[in-house]
Amino acid sequence: YTASAVAVFAFNKPTVFIETNIRAVFTYFFFKERENTTDRDILPLVEITLDRTNIKEWYYALFDYGAMIKRQCKQITSTMHRAQSTFKGSNREKRGNIIRLLLLRESITQHELAHTLSLKREHVRQLLTQLHDEGFIEIRGNVIRIK
Repeated sequence: YTASAVAVFAFNKPTVFIETNIRAVFTYFFFKERENTTDRDILPLVEITLDRTNIKEWYYALFDYGAMIKRQCKQITSTMHRAQSTFKGSNREKRGNIIRLLLLRESITQHELAHTLSLKREHVRQLLTQLHDEGFIEIRGNVIRIK
């Protein structure tokens, strides 16, 4: 979810993702009579309905509408709905810190990142690999930049 949301809201890139309020909207309108709905059921519908020209506004509307549905219809459930893990100390937080640092600086080395964030180099390498594979950063030798 995080990488896709960043692609949408930071880079205005039409990307499909599901979060709790989006899940509520699609469950309410397409699977109201069904007991167990999975993200696999919902994902194709999000793809089909995606407003590719106004991507941010589309997702903001889904977030708001989903929040309203959840307040009014307590029975909206999904088998894929789980409470999100704690953010503090998570890889999500660490990845966000890496992006934040890269936005402040033109480039940084893996060693500097590990030192600045007080992380083991191997852990930094894993986080950088994820960010690179998702298209957020480029790695040239030991130097990292925002893509």
